[in-house]
Amino acid sequence: WIYGQLKKRNIAFGYCVVVLSFVMGFIPLISNIKSHVNRRGNWIAHDYAHNLLSCPADNSIFFTNGDNDTFPLWFIQEVKGFRKFDYAKNKGVRVACFALMNTEWYIKQMKEAGVPMDFDSPFRGTRFESIYLREKRSKGIEQEFEDWVIDNLYYLKTKDGKVIERKEITTRIIILSSQGIKPTIDALTMSSSSFVEKYIKDDFNPSINIYFSTTVSPGNKRWLEKHLLLEGLAYRLVGKKGKNMMDVSRFFELFENKLRFNSVSNPEAHRDPTAHRIRRNYVSVFYQFGSILMEEVIPSKKYLNLKKYKLILNEREKEKLEKSAMLFEKAISISNDYALLVPIFNSLRIIYLVLEKPDAFITLINEISGGRDLYELDFFRGQLLLDKLMFNENIPKEEMIIIGQKAENEFKKVLGSPGSIENINSYTGLLDLYTVMEAEHKKDSLIAELVTKPRVFSSVFMYIYDFKEDTAMSIYLLKKWLEVNRNDRKAKILLDSLSIDF
Repeated sequence: WIYGQLKKRNIAFGYCVVVLSFVMGFIPLISNIKSHVNRRGNWIAHDYAHNLLSCPADNSIFFTNGDNDTFPLWFIQEVKGFRKFDYAKNKGVRVACFALMNTEWYIKQMKEAGVPMDFDSPFRGTRFESIYLREKRSKGIEQEFEDWVIDNLYYLKTKDGKVIERKEITTRIIILSSQGIKPTIDALTMSSSSFVEKYIKDDFNPSINIYFSTTVSPGNKRWLEKHLLLEGLAYRLVGKKGKNMMDVSRFFELFENKLRFNSVSNPEAHRDPTAHRIRRNYVSVFYQFGSILMEEVIPSKKYLNLKKYKLILNEREKEKLEKSAMLFEKAISISNDYALLVPIFNSLRIIYLVLEKPDAFITLINEISGGRDLYELDFFRGQLLLDKLMFNENIPKEEMIIIGQKAENEFKKVLGSPGSIENINSYTGLLDLYTVMEAEHKKDSLIAELVTKPRVFSSVFMYIYDFKEDTAMSIYLLKKWLEVNRNDRKAKILLDSLSIDF
Protein backbone atom coordinates (compact mmCIF):
# COMPACT_ATOMS: atom_id res chain seq x y z
CA TRP A 1 0.00 0.00 0.00
CA ILE A 2 2.88 2.36 0.91
CA TYR A 3 4.66 1.50 -2.35
CA GLY A 4 1.43 2.13 -4.31
CA GLN A 5 0.94 5.51 -2.74
CA LEU A 6 4.55 6.52 -3.34
CA LYS A 7 4.49 5.29 -6.94
CA LYS A 8 1.88 7.91 -7.79
CA ARG A 9 4.37 10.58 -6.89
CA ASN A 10 7.81 9.16 -7.59
CA ILE A 11 8.56 5.67 -8.98
CA ALA A 12 12.28 5.69 -8.12
CA PHE A 13 11.57 6.73 -4.55
CA GLY A 14 9.00 3.92 -4.24
CA TYR A 15 11.56 1.30 -5.23
CA CYS A 16 14.05 2.78 -2.76
CA VAL A 17 11.50 2.39 0.03
CA VAL A 18 10.92 -1.28 -0.88
CA VAL A 19 14.68 -2.00 -0.93
CA LEU A 20 15.17 -0.09 2.32
CA SER A 21 12.41 -2.06 4.03
CA PHE A 22 14.20 -5.33 3.17
CA VAL A 23 17.52 -3.95 4.39
CA MET A 24 15.92 -2.85 7.65
CA GLY A 25 14.63 -6.38 8.14
CA PHE A 26 18.17 -7.76 7.93
CA ILE A 27 19.64 -5.33 10.47
CA PRO A 28 18.25 -7.13 13.58
CA LEU A 29 18.96 -10.50 11.96
CA ILE A 30 22.66 -9.65 11.56
CA SER A 31 23.04 -7.74 14.85
CA ASN A 32 21.47 -10.57 16.88
CA ILE A 33 23.80 -13.31 15.61
CA LYS A 34 26.22 -12.83 18.51
CA SER A 35 23.95 -10.99 20.92
CA HIS A 36 22.40 -12.15 24.20
CA VAL A 37 19.27 -13.35 22.41
CA ASN A 38 21.13 -15.95 20.37
CA ARG A 39 19.90 -19.40 21.48
CA ARG A 40 22.37 -21.41 19.38
CA GLY A 41 23.73 -24.27 21.47
CA ASN A 42 21.24 -23.58 24.26
CA TRP A 43 19.71 -27.00 24.95
CA ILE A 44 19.00 -26.30 28.62
CA ALA A 45 15.21 -26.67 28.36
CA HIS A 46 15.50 -29.69 26.06
CA ASP A 47 17.99 -31.49 28.32
CA TYR A 48 15.98 -30.59 31.41
CA ALA A 49 12.88 -32.17 29.89
CA HIS A 50 14.91 -35.24 28.92
CA ASN A 51 16.35 -35.52 32.43
CA LEU A 52 13.01 -35.11 34.20
CA LEU A 53 11.32 -37.71 31.99
CA SER A 54 14.26 -40.13 32.36
CA CYS A 55 13.83 -40.45 36.12
CA PRO A 56 10.42 -42.18 36.55
CA ALA A 57 10.16 -45.91 35.88
CA ASP A 58 8.00 -47.12 33.00
CA ASN A 59 4.21 -46.86 33.46
CA SER A 60 4.30 -43.80 35.71
CA ILE A 61 2.29 -40.71 36.37
CA PHE A 62 4.65 -37.78 36.90
CA PHE A 63 3.30 -34.74 38.73
CA THR A 64 4.88 -31.44 37.65
CA ASN A 65 4.34 -27.88 38.85
CA GLY A 66 3.65 -25.51 35.96
CA ASP A 67 4.95 -24.10 32.68
CA ASN A 68 8.72 -24.53 32.87
CA ASP A 69 8.71 -28.16 34.05
CA THR A 70 5.79 -29.20 31.83
CA PHE A 71 5.85 -27.65 28.32
CA PRO A 72 9.38 -28.89 27.47
CA LEU A 73 8.33 -32.40 28.60
CA TRP A 74 5.28 -32.32 26.34
CA PHE A 75 7.48 -31.24 23.45
CA ILE A 76 9.92 -34.14 23.60
CA GLN A 77 7.07 -36.57 24.22
CA GLU A 78 4.77 -35.42 21.42
CA VAL A 79 7.31 -34.18 18.85
CA LYS A 80 10.25 -36.50 19.51
CA GLY A 81 8.29 -39.48 20.83
CA PHE A 82 10.43 -39.78 23.96
CA ARG A 83 8.78 -41.82 26.74
CA LYS A 84 5.21 -41.30 25.49
CA PHE A 85 2.65 -42.76 27.86
CA ASP A 86 0.89 -46.00 26.92
CA TYR A 87 -1.01 -47.40 29.88
CA ALA A 88 -2.16 -50.50 27.96
CA LYS A 89 1.48 -51.49 27.32
CA ASN A 90 2.77 -50.33 30.72
CA LYS A 91 5.15 -47.94 28.99
CA GLY A 92 6.19 -44.32 29.23
CA VAL A 93 5.34 -41.47 31.56
CA ARG A 94 2.10 -39.50 31.86
CA VAL A 95 2.82 -35.87 32.80
CA ALA A 96 0.27 -34.46 35.27
CA CYS A 97 0.59 -30.71 35.68
CA PHE A 98 -0.68 -29.39 39.03
CA ALA A 99 -1.31 -25.95 37.53
CA LEU A 100 -3.93 -27.53 35.24
CA MET A 101 -5.38 -30.09 37.64
CA ASN A 102 -7.96 -27.62 38.90
CA THR A 103 -9.59 -27.68 35.44
CA GLU A 104 -12.19 -30.26 34.48
CA TRP A 105 -10.99 -30.74 30.88
CA TYR A 106 -7.47 -31.66 31.99
CA ILE A 107 -8.66 -34.24 34.52
CA LYS A 108 -10.79 -35.80 31.77
CA GLN A 109 -7.76 -35.91 29.47
CA MET A 110 -5.80 -37.78 32.13
CA LYS A 111 -8.61 -40.27 32.58
CA GLU A 112 -8.91 -40.84 28.82
CA ALA A 113 -5.13 -41.44 28.66
CA GLY A 114 -5.55 -44.36 31.06
CA VAL A 115 -4.60 -42.87 34.42
CA PRO A 116 -6.61 -44.89 36.98
CA MET A 117 -9.18 -42.63 38.62
CA ASP A 118 -12.75 -43.16 39.79
CA PHE A 119 -14.86 -40.03 40.26
CA ASP A 120 -18.07 -42.08 40.23
CA SER A 121 -18.00 -44.30 43.33
CA PRO A 122 -17.29 -41.74 46.06
CA PHE A 123 -20.17 -39.46 45.08
CA ARG A 124 -22.96 -42.03 44.76
CA GLY A 125 -25.60 -41.46 47.42
CA THR A 126 -24.38 -37.93 48.12
CA ARG A 127 -25.82 -34.48 47.36
CA PHE A 128 -23.84 -34.60 44.09
CA GLU A 129 -25.95 -37.51 42.81
CA SER A 130 -29.20 -35.79 43.94
CA ILE A 131 -28.30 -32.58 42.08
CA TYR A 132 -27.20 -34.57 39.01
CA LEU A 133 -30.49 -36.51 38.83
CA ARG A 134 -32.50 -33.31 39.30
CA GLU A 135 -30.62 -31.56 36.48
CA LYS A 136 -30.98 -34.61 34.28
CA ARG A 137 -34.75 -34.49 34.68
CA SER A 138 -35.18 -30.72 34.46
CA LYS A 139 -32.50 -29.83 31.91
CA GLY A 140 -32.21 -33.12 30.04
CA ILE A 141 -28.43 -33.31 30.39
CA GLU A 142 -26.90 -36.36 28.74
CA GLN A 143 -23.58 -36.37 30.58
CA GLU A 144 -22.47 -39.47 32.43
CA PHE A 145 -22.47 -38.99 36.21
CA GLU A 146 -18.67 -39.21 36.49
CA ASP A 147 -18.09 -36.48 33.87
CA TRP A 148 -20.71 -34.31 35.56
CA VAL A 149 -18.94 -34.71 38.93
CA ILE A 150 -15.60 -33.70 37.42
CA ASP A 151 -17.23 -30.60 35.89
CA ASN A 152 -18.86 -29.55 39.16
CA LEU A 153 -16.38 -30.66 41.82
CA TYR A 154 -14.51 -27.48 42.70
CA TYR A 155 -13.35 -28.33 46.22
CA LEU A 156 -14.21 -30.39 49.31
CA LYS A 157 -13.93 -29.60 52.99
CA THR A 158 -12.07 -32.13 55.11
CA LYS A 159 -13.18 -33.22 58.57
CA ASP A 160 -10.47 -31.12 60.18
CA GLY A 161 -11.88 -27.99 58.49
CA LYS A 162 -9.37 -27.62 55.64
CA VAL A 163 -10.37 -26.98 52.05
CA ILE A 164 -8.82 -29.22 49.37
CA GLU A 165 -9.04 -28.34 45.70
CA ARG A 166 -9.55 -30.52 42.64
CA LYS A 167 -5.81 -31.21 42.34
CA GLU A 168 -5.53 -32.87 45.77
CA ILE A 169 -8.89 -34.63 45.36
CA THR A 170 -7.61 -36.01 42.05
CA THR A 171 -4.30 -37.06 43.62
CA ARG A 172 -6.14 -38.94 46.38
CA ILE A 173 -8.40 -40.65 43.85
CA ILE A 174 -5.39 -41.76 41.77
CA ILE A 175 -3.64 -43.13 44.87
CA LEU A 176 -6.74 -45.13 45.80
CA SER A 177 -7.77 -46.24 42.29
CA SER A 178 -4.23 -47.37 41.44
CA GLN A 179 -4.39 -49.77 44.40
CA GLY A 180 -7.73 -51.17 43.30
CA ILE A 181 -9.48 -49.40 46.19
CA LYS A 182 -12.86 -47.82 45.42
CA PRO A 183 -12.67 -44.21 46.64
CA THR A 184 -15.25 -43.18 49.21
CA ILE A 185 -16.40 -39.73 50.29
CA ASP A 186 -14.88 -40.47 53.72
CA ALA A 187 -11.49 -41.12 52.14
CA LEU A 188 -11.66 -37.82 50.27
CA THR A 189 -12.73 -35.75 53.28
CA MET A 190 -10.54 -37.22 56.02
CA SER A 191 -7.49 -35.19 57.07
CA SER A 192 -4.36 -35.53 54.94
CA SER A 193 -2.45 -37.24 57.75
CA SER A 194 -5.28 -39.76 58.32
CA PHE A 195 -5.47 -40.49 54.59
CA VAL A 196 -1.72 -41.16 54.37
CA GLU A 197 -1.75 -43.34 57.50
CA LYS A 198 -4.69 -45.43 56.25
CA TYR A 199 -3.92 -45.83 52.55
CA ILE A 200 -0.14 -45.65 52.14
CA LYS A 201 1.27 -48.65 54.00
CA ASP A 202 4.32 -50.90 53.72
CA ASP A 203 2.57 -53.06 51.09
CA PHE A 204 1.78 -50.02 48.88
CA ASN A 205 1.99 -51.35 45.30
CA PRO A 206 0.00 -49.18 42.85
CA SER A 207 -0.82 -50.32 39.31
CA ILE A 208 0.85 -47.13 38.04
CA ASN A 209 4.02 -45.71 39.59
CA ILE A 210 3.45 -42.30 41.19
CA TYR A 211 6.20 -39.66 41.00
CA PHE A 212 6.54 -35.97 41.86
CA SER A 213 9.08 -33.72 40.18
CA THR A 214 11.60 -32.00 42.46
CA THR A 215 10.16 -28.77 41.03
CA VAL A 216 6.71 -29.38 42.55
CA SER A 217 5.96 -26.75 45.20
CA PRO A 218 6.08 -27.96 48.83
CA GLY A 219 2.37 -27.22 49.28
CA ASN A 220 1.45 -29.81 46.64
CA LYS A 221 3.49 -32.64 48.15
CA ARG A 222 4.10 -31.81 51.82
CA TRP A 223 1.27 -34.07 53.03
CA LEU A 224 3.02 -37.04 51.38
CA GLU A 225 6.63 -36.11 52.19
CA LYS A 226 7.24 -38.94 54.70
CA HIS A 227 6.60 -41.43 51.88
CA LEU A 228 8.62 -39.72 49.13
CA LEU A 229 11.84 -41.37 47.98
CA LEU A 230 14.16 -39.14 45.93
CA GLU A 231 15.37 -40.83 42.75
CA GLY A 232 17.40 -38.30 40.79
CA LEU A 233 15.12 -35.39 39.84
CA ALA A 234 11.93 -37.13 40.93
CA TYR A 235 10.33 -38.28 44.18
CA ARG A 236 8.67 -41.70 44.11
CA LEU A 237 5.66 -42.35 46.34
CA VAL A 238 6.48 -45.49 48.35
CA GLY A 239 5.00 -47.47 51.23
CA LYS A 240 8.16 -47.12 53.31
CA LYS A 241 8.08 -44.25 55.77
CA GLY A 242 11.06 -42.03 56.55
CA LYS A 243 12.61 -38.59 56.46
CA ASN A 244 14.59 -37.23 53.48
CA MET A 245 14.75 -40.69 51.88
CA MET A 246 17.07 -41.05 48.88
CA ASP A 247 17.86 -43.95 46.55
CA VAL A 248 21.57 -43.41 45.93
CA SER A 249 22.08 -46.45 43.65
CA ARG A 250 19.13 -45.41 41.43
CA PHE A 251 20.51 -41.87 41.26
CA PHE A 252 23.93 -43.03 40.05
CA GLU A 253 22.31 -45.37 37.52
CA LEU A 254 20.49 -42.34 36.10
CA PHE A 255 23.47 -40.00 36.45
CA GLU A 256 25.89 -42.31 34.64
CA ASN A 257 23.59 -43.63 31.91
CA LYS A 258 20.65 -41.32 31.21
CA LEU A 259 20.99 -37.75 32.44
CA ARG A 260 22.48 -34.99 30.26
CA PHE A 261 24.29 -31.90 31.56
CA ASN A 262 26.34 -30.64 28.60
CA SER A 263 24.21 -27.61 27.85
CA VAL A 264 23.66 -26.55 31.43
CA SER A 265 27.44 -26.64 31.99
CA ASN A 266 28.09 -24.57 28.87
CA PRO A 267 29.13 -21.05 29.98
CA GLU A 268 28.13 -19.65 26.55
CA ALA A 269 24.53 -20.86 26.80
CA HIS A 270 22.05 -18.03 27.37
CA ARG A 271 21.53 -17.42 31.09
CA ASP A 272 18.14 -15.98 31.87
CA PRO A 273 16.28 -16.21 35.22
CA THR A 274 14.52 -19.45 34.22
CA ALA A 275 17.80 -21.11 33.20
CA HIS A 276 19.26 -19.95 36.52
CA ARG A 277 16.42 -21.66 38.43
CA ILE A 278 17.01 -24.86 36.47
CA ARG A 279 20.68 -24.74 37.44
CA ARG A 280 19.69 -24.27 41.09
CA ASN A 281 17.50 -27.39 40.88
CA TYR A 282 20.42 -29.43 39.59
CA VAL A 283 22.76 -28.03 42.25
CA SER A 284 20.24 -28.87 44.99
CA VAL A 285 19.95 -32.50 43.85
CA PHE A 286 23.72 -32.96 43.53
CA TYR A 287 24.24 -31.45 46.97
CA GLN A 288 21.64 -33.75 48.56
CA PHE A 289 23.11 -36.94 47.10
CA GLY A 290 26.70 -35.81 47.64
CA SER A 291 25.92 -34.96 51.27
CA ILE A 292 24.30 -38.29 52.06
CA LEU A 293 27.37 -40.14 50.73
CA MET A 294 29.67 -37.87 52.68
CA GLU A 295 27.61 -38.23 55.87
CA GLU A 296 27.94 -42.03 55.69
CA VAL A 297 31.71 -41.64 56.03
CA ILE A 298 32.12 -38.35 57.92
CA PRO A 299 29.17 -37.48 60.20
CA SER A 300 28.71 -33.71 60.46
CA LYS A 301 29.85 -33.58 64.11
CA LYS A 302 33.18 -35.07 63.05
CA TYR A 303 33.92 -33.00 59.99
CA LEU A 304 33.48 -29.81 61.99
CA ASN A 305 36.37 -30.88 64.23
CA LEU A 306 38.63 -33.23 62.31
CA LYS A 307 41.51 -32.72 64.70
CA LYS A 308 39.43 -34.11 67.55
CA TYR A 309 38.12 -37.13 65.61
CA LYS A 310 40.83 -39.13 63.88
CA LEU A 311 39.49 -40.84 60.74
CA ILE A 312 40.98 -44.00 59.27
CA LEU A 313 39.27 -44.83 55.99
CA ASN A 314 38.92 -48.14 54.20
CA GLU A 315 38.78 -48.35 50.39
CA ARG A 316 34.98 -48.39 50.25
CA GLU A 317 34.77 -45.23 52.35
CA LYS A 318 37.35 -43.51 50.15
CA GLU A 319 35.32 -44.45 47.07
CA LYS A 320 32.18 -42.93 48.64
CA LEU A 321 34.01 -39.68 49.37
CA GLU A 322 35.39 -39.55 45.83
CA LYS A 323 31.87 -40.01 44.43
CA SER A 324 30.59 -37.31 46.75
CA ALA A 325 33.39 -34.96 45.61
CA MET A 326 32.53 -35.69 41.98
CA LEU A 327 28.88 -34.60 42.56
CA PHE A 328 29.95 -31.45 44.39
CA GLU A 329 32.35 -30.56 41.56
CA LYS A 330 29.58 -31.15 39.02
CA ALA A 331 27.35 -28.73 40.95
CA ILE A 332 30.12 -26.12 40.87
CA SER A 333 30.54 -26.55 37.10
CA ILE A 334 26.81 -25.90 36.58
CA SER A 335 26.27 -22.76 38.66
CA ASN A 336 28.23 -19.56 39.23
CA ASP A 337 26.06 -18.52 42.16
CA TYR A 338 28.87 -18.62 44.71
CA ALA A 339 26.64 -17.71 47.65
CA LEU A 340 24.56 -20.82 46.83
CA LEU A 341 27.70 -22.94 46.51
CA VAL A 342 29.32 -22.02 49.86
CA PRO A 343 28.13 -25.20 51.69
CA ILE A 344 29.32 -27.28 48.72
CA PHE A 345 32.76 -25.65 48.83
CA ASN A 346 32.93 -26.36 52.55
CA SER A 347 32.03 -30.03 52.07
CA LEU A 348 34.60 -30.37 49.27
CA ARG A 349 37.27 -28.81 51.45
CA ILE A 350 36.61 -31.41 54.18
CA ILE A 351 36.63 -34.30 51.68
CA TYR A 352 39.95 -33.23 50.14
CA LEU A 353 41.40 -32.77 53.61
CA VAL A 354 40.34 -36.25 54.74
CA LEU A 355 41.60 -37.76 51.46
CA GLU A 356 44.88 -35.87 52.04
CA LYS A 357 44.55 -33.93 48.78
CA PRO A 358 44.20 -30.30 49.99
CA ASP A 359 46.28 -28.97 47.08
CA ALA A 360 43.66 -30.28 44.61
CA PHE A 361 41.06 -28.08 46.28
CA ILE A 362 43.36 -25.05 46.20
CA THR A 363 43.76 -25.63 42.45
CA LEU A 364 39.96 -25.88 42.05
CA ILE A 365 39.37 -22.63 43.97
CA ASN A 366 41.95 -20.77 41.88
CA GLU A 367 40.47 -22.10 38.61
CA ILE A 368 36.96 -21.02 39.59
CA SER A 369 37.95 -17.54 40.72
CA GLY A 370 40.14 -16.90 37.65
CA GLY A 371 42.20 -14.43 39.66
CA ARG A 372 39.13 -12.43 40.77
CA ASP A 373 38.48 -11.45 44.38
CA LEU A 374 35.37 -13.37 45.38
CA TYR A 375 34.72 -13.14 49.10
CA GLU A 376 32.93 -16.53 49.09
CA LEU A 377 36.17 -18.10 47.87
CA ASP A 378 38.53 -15.88 49.86
CA PHE A 379 37.25 -17.56 53.03
CA PHE A 380 38.14 -21.00 51.68
CA ARG A 381 41.61 -19.84 50.68
CA GLY A 382 42.11 -18.68 54.24
CA GLN A 383 40.64 -21.90 55.65
CA LEU A 384 42.89 -24.08 53.48
CA LEU A 385 45.95 -22.21 54.72
CA LEU A 386 44.69 -22.64 58.29
CA ASP A 387 44.17 -26.37 57.65
CA LYS A 388 47.77 -26.56 56.50
CA LEU A 389 48.91 -25.10 59.83
CA MET A 390 46.56 -27.24 61.94
CA PHE A 391 47.29 -30.59 60.33
CA ASN A 392 51.02 -30.28 59.68
CA GLU A 393 53.11 -30.16 62.85
CA ASN A 394 56.51 -30.06 61.14
CA ILE A 395 56.24 -26.69 59.36
CA PRO A 396 59.30 -24.47 60.04
CA LYS A 397 58.62 -21.37 62.15
CA GLU A 398 59.43 -18.93 59.31
CA GLU A 399 57.11 -20.68 56.86
CA MET A 400 54.41 -20.89 59.54
CA ILE A 401 54.49 -17.09 59.98
CA ILE A 402 54.17 -16.50 56.20
CA ILE A 403 51.25 -18.95 55.88
CA GLY A 404 49.58 -17.41 58.93
CA GLN A 405 49.82 -13.90 57.48
CA LYS A 406 48.33 -15.06 54.17
CA ALA A 407 45.46 -16.81 55.96
CA GLU A 408 44.81 -13.73 58.10
CA ASN A 409 44.65 -11.51 55.01
CA GLU A 410 42.13 -13.82 53.31
CA PHE A 411 39.86 -13.95 56.39
CA LYS A 412 40.00 -10.18 56.86
CA LYS A 413 39.04 -9.61 53.23
CA VAL A 414 35.83 -11.53 53.90
CA LEU A 415 34.95 -9.51 57.02
CA GLY A 416 34.07 -6.57 54.80
CA SER A 417 31.66 -8.64 52.71
CA PRO A 418 27.84 -8.38 52.83
CA GLY A 419 27.41 -12.09 53.63
CA SER A 420 26.68 -12.66 57.35
CA ILE A 421 27.50 -16.39 57.18
CA GLU A 422 30.89 -15.70 55.59
CA ASN A 423 31.60 -13.10 58.29
CA ILE A 424 30.84 -15.55 61.11
CA ASN A 425 32.99 -18.24 59.47
CA SER A 426 35.84 -15.77 59.06
CA TYR A 427 35.68 -14.72 62.71
CA THR A 428 35.87 -18.37 63.80
CA GLY A 429 38.67 -18.92 61.28
CA LEU A 430 40.65 -16.00 62.74
CA LEU A 431 40.12 -17.28 66.30
CA ASP A 432 41.45 -20.71 65.28
CA LEU A 433 44.34 -19.10 63.40
CA TYR A 434 45.43 -16.92 66.33
CA THR A 435 45.20 -19.96 68.63
CA VAL A 436 47.44 -22.05 66.36
CA MET A 437 49.86 -19.14 65.90
CA GLU A 438 49.81 -18.47 69.67
CA ALA A 439 49.03 -14.82 68.91
CA GLU A 440 47.16 -14.12 72.15
CA HIS A 441 47.12 -10.34 71.77
CA LYS A 442 45.48 -10.60 68.33
CA LYS A 443 42.95 -13.13 69.63
CA ASP A 444 42.02 -10.91 72.59
CA SER A 445 41.72 -7.87 70.33
CA LEU A 446 39.37 -9.78 67.98
CA ILE A 447 37.21 -11.02 70.88
CA ALA A 448 37.04 -7.46 72.26
CA GLU A 449 35.67 -6.38 68.87
CA LEU A 450 33.14 -9.22 68.90
CA VAL A 451 31.91 -8.34 72.39
CA THR A 452 30.81 -4.95 71.02
CA LYS A 453 28.66 -6.81 68.46
CA PRO A 454 26.39 -9.04 70.62
CA ARG A 455 24.53 -10.68 67.73
CA VAL A 456 27.71 -11.59 65.89
CA PHE A 457 29.34 -12.74 69.15
CA SER A 458 26.33 -14.96 69.87
CA SER A 459 26.47 -16.57 66.40
CA VAL A 460 30.23 -17.13 66.60
CA PHE A 461 29.94 -18.57 70.11
CA MET A 462 27.11 -20.98 69.18
CA TYR A 463 29.04 -22.20 66.14
CA ILE A 464 32.12 -22.91 68.26
CA TYR A 465 30.20 -24.33 71.23
CA ASP A 466 27.41 -26.28 69.55
CA PHE A 467 28.79 -27.35 66.17
CA LYS A 468 32.55 -27.46 66.60
CA GLU A 469 32.28 -28.68 70.22
CA ASP A 470 35.40 -26.67 71.05
CA THR A 471 35.01 -26.43 74.84
CA ALA A 472 38.33 -24.63 75.48
CA MET A 473 37.50 -21.81 73.04
CA SER A 474 33.92 -21.63 74.36
CA ILE A 475 35.18 -21.10 77.92
CA TYR A 476 37.66 -18.48 76.74
CA LEU A 477 34.95 -16.56 74.88
CA LEU A 478 32.56 -16.66 77.87
CA LYS A 479 35.24 -15.31 80.23
CA LYS A 480 35.94 -12.39 77.89
CA TRP A 481 32.21 -11.74 77.52
CA LEU A 482 31.70 -11.67 81.31
CA GLU A 483 34.55 -9.20 81.76
CA VAL A 484 32.29 -6.67 80.01
CA ASN A 485 28.84 -8.09 80.80
CA ARG A 486 29.27 -8.99 84.49
CA ASN A 487 25.53 -9.38 85.18
CA ASP A 488 24.81 -11.92 82.44
CA ARG A 489 23.50 -14.73 84.67
CA LYS A 490 22.97 -17.23 81.83
CA ALA A 491 26.55 -16.81 80.64
CA LYS A 492 27.82 -17.41 84.24
CA ILE A 493 25.78 -20.61 84.59
CA LEU A 494 26.99 -21.91 81.22
CA LEU A 495 30.61 -21.05 82.07
CA ASP A 496 30.40 -22.91 85.39
CA SER A 497 28.87 -25.93 83.65
CA LEU A 498 31.54 -26.01 80.93
CA SER A 499 34.37 -25.52 83.42
CA ILE A 500 33.22 -28.50 85.52
CA ASP A 501 32.98 -30.78 82.47
CA PHE A 502 36.28 -29.49 81.05
